[in-house]
Amino acid sequence: MFLLFCLAILNGAATPIQTAANNKLRFQLGSPFLASLINCSVGVSCLILANLITGNFCLPQDVFSTTPLWTWSGGLMGVFILVIAIVLMNHLGGLKTVLITMTGMILTGIILDHFALLNVPHHPFDLNRAIGLCCVILGITLVFKLPQLIKSGQKFNFKLSEICLYPLGLFSGSLMTLQSAINAILSVKLNSLILTALFCMSLSLVLFFCIGFCTKPGLKPLLQLKVKGQYWILCGGACGAFFILGNAFLIPLLGASAVSILCITGQLSCGLIIDHFGLLSAKQRRAQFSQILGLTIILLGIIFIRLL
Repeated sequence: MFLLFCLAILNGAATPIQTAANNKLRFQLGSPFLASLINCSVGVSCLILANLITGNFCLPQDVFSTTPLWTWSGGLMGVFILVIAIVLMNHLGGLKTVLITMTGMILTGIILDHFALLNVPHHPFDLNRAIGLCCVILGITLVFKLPQLIKSGQKFNFKLSEICLYPLGLFSGSLMTLQSAINAILSVKLNSLILTALFCMSLSLVLFFCIGFCTKPGLKPLLQLKVKGQYWILCGGACGAFFILGNAFLIPLLGASAVSILCITGQLSCGLIIDHFGLLSAKQRRAQFSQILGLTIILLGIIFIRLL
C-alpha cells in the first residue's frame, strides 16, 4: 500500500514538470495548442516505443463492437481540460484556476467512490472521510498562502463574470478524475495500460493538430522551434503519458478520491521544490513553513480518507 501511495504522489509530481515544459514551448511557439501538439507527439512516440518493447500491439477480438463508445473519450477529455485551463488562466489567474480545478477533482473522486461509479471501488463517505477532506482543504489553503494574501490586503474580488467561470473550473477538475477512471476501464477491455494511453494521447494529438492548423499562426512556428540544449522542454509528453498510465493503474486499487488527493499532493510538493530551487527556468521562490505545514496536513487528510 505504501508503494502505491508513493507511486500516486510521483504520478502527480509529473504534472508541474509537464506544465513547465509546455510553458517553455508555448513561449517559443506563441501558441498553447502548438505546445500541446509537440507534447502529445513526444508522448505518443514514447508509448509506441513502449508497445514495441512489450510487443503488445494486438487488440482483443471484437473490441470495438463490445466496448462502449464513451470509454474511448479520454483523449477528447484531455483536449477539453487544456482548453478550459487556457480560458480560466486568462480570466481568473493561476491561483483561482488551480484551487477551483483541484476542488472539482476531489469532489468528483468522492462521488465516484461513494456510489462506486465507473467500476471504482466502493468507499462510502463517512466521518473519517469528512475529517480527511477538511484536512485537505486546510492544507491546500496553507500551501497557497491564502491567509497571508488576505492579511496583506490581496483579497479575492468576486466579479459576476468570474463567478460564471467557476462551474467551468469545477467541470475541468471533474474531467481529470473521470478521464483516469474511464481509462482504467478501457485498459481492462484492451488488456493493456500502455495501449490505452496510446489511444488516449493519439486522439489528443489529432485534435490538437486540427486546432493548430485552423488557428493563427497555423503550423509554421513549429519549423522555428529551437531546443538550444534544453532538452527537458520536450519531456512534457513523457510526463503526460506517465500520468495517464499511473492513474489508470492506481484508481482501481486505491479509489478515485484517494488517487486525486495523492496526485494533488505530488503536484503541490513538486511545484514547491521547483519554485524553492528555481528549477526548470522557474523564478526562485523560497518555500515557507506554512506551505510545508500545509502539505503535512494534506497527508494527514489522506490517512483519514484512505487508511482509517
